[in-house]
Amino acid sequence: LRVLLKAKSEQLGVAQKLIATSADLDEIAAGLRDGAALRGWRKTAFGNDALRLCEGKLALKADGPNVQVFEIEDS
Repeated sequence: LRVLLKAKSEQLGVAQKLIATSADLDEIAAGLRDGAALRGWRKTAFGNDALRLCEGKLALKADGPNVQVFEIEDS
């Protein structure tokens, strides 16, 4: 989740802590679905993909200093 947050933050040009805090990430990882990162613009910017990552529907790939986010196809 932290790597995804960093990638989204860089993509949007918004500080990570404005999108989600460490506590928000811990809540998402623990299965809680009512934190600030899952509401409003934060959900659009990060939350939806964070949930999909937790559900195994997204994957991350390191490409040098960059991170690629891609869909995992259902088989």
